Amino acid sequence: MEHLERFEKLLKTYEYRSLPHEEKTWVCQFVSSEEEYESLRRTTLEMEKHFTPLSLSPAPGQLHSLRQHWKATHSVAQSGIRTLWSVPAYAAVLALTLVAGISWYAGLQTGARPVYRERLVTRTDTVTILSRPDTIVVERVIYRDIPALVPVTVSNKEEKKDTQMKGVNMKEKEELEKLMVTGSF
Repeated sequence: MEHLERFEKLLKTYEYRSLPHEEKTWVCQFVSSEEEYESLRRTTLEMEKHFTPLSLSPAPGQLHSLRQHWKATHSVAQSGIRTLWSVPAYAAVLALTLVAGISWYAGLQTGARPVYRERLVTRTDTVTILSRPDTIVVERVIYRDIPALVPVTVSNKEEKKDTQMKGVNMKEKEELEKLMVTGSF
């Protein structure tokens, strides 16, 4: 490792012609000619230049001039945005109320929508019974109730009626009172 670091230091500091005689003999162990040494030197210097981090620092007045340029070019656009947002509060509330009212009214006008309910659907099957080939054929019709989901169109008003509790009529009330008082119907 020490030999490589020493060789690299010589590549960075000396050209082949300006190397001291002792160093030149030592370098000749690694390189065969002057062109090879110079090629390695150029490559090492380029690599060092490429991988050296740059220190970027702007001129002292650069920030001030950038801020002035920003203010000069963007002042018109900013004033346009400010006038857009400087709407009186009553106008903003009025616009919001108008949008909410239109949305609510549009929601009422949706009308009927499909609702799926479970209903019993009667299914008809015909069964033929054969006992022997030369006998009479007996046919029977079988009716079966099968639960199925059937789409039913219900409007908003009908749906509200279905969800409300049904009250007790006067006749039922009388019967309940008799039951409670006498214990029989």
